[in-house]
Amino acid sequence: MSWGPLLVNLAVTAGLVAVLMLGTFGYAMRTRVHAIMDTIWPLGFVLIAVVSFVLSAGSGGTGRRVLVLALTAVWGLRLGAHIYSRNRGQGEDKRYASLLRRFRADPANAGRVLDRGLWRYTRHPNYFGDAVVWFGLWLLACSHWLGLVLVACPLFMTNMLVRHTGKRLLEKHMARSKGAAYAGYVRRTSGFIPWPPR
Repeated sequence: MSWGPLLVNLAVTAGLVAVLMLGTFGYAMRTRVHAIMDTIWPLGFVLIAVVSFVLSAGSGGTGRRVLVLALTAVWGLRLGAHIYSRNRGQGEDKRYASLLRRFRADPANAGRVLDRGLWRYTRHPNYFGDAVVWFGLWLLACSHWLGLVLVACPLFMTNMLVRHTGKRLLEKHMARSKGAAYAGYVRRTSGFIPWPPR
């Protein structure tokens, strides 16, 4: 197997997704509507699928290539359209803002930690969801022997998120700002993988 086409594909898709997301970030900063990131994020997967399909012409099974392109495009376009139509004219994503606002507005929650919904089962449902996506993409690559070797990619990303960036930094901040309430939450709630409370 020649590594050249794979490396070209990785470089082109990474560059195009970086341009897409940086452009979206610039727009979000200028307009102060950061919810646009949620709308554009699934389109990044569509972009990767389209570019990979075009660059892999003549390689692999056409049926599998078309299937991956179609499934990714349908999922990404549907999700992007749904989020856009739901958020259009609404400013920031109301699900997050409303939940947090209601939690903070209740005087009984002063000094408490949000432990409802998904946060009852894991302290970091969003980070766990990211890891599931990374491992799902890796599973798609496992139809080729090289895909098996690439397990290092989702393992690295999950390790970085859990031990070095997202989870670790957020937990330090929460421990400082919420004190004993957060310590109790840590004792009874899974740190990453959703699990019933202890």
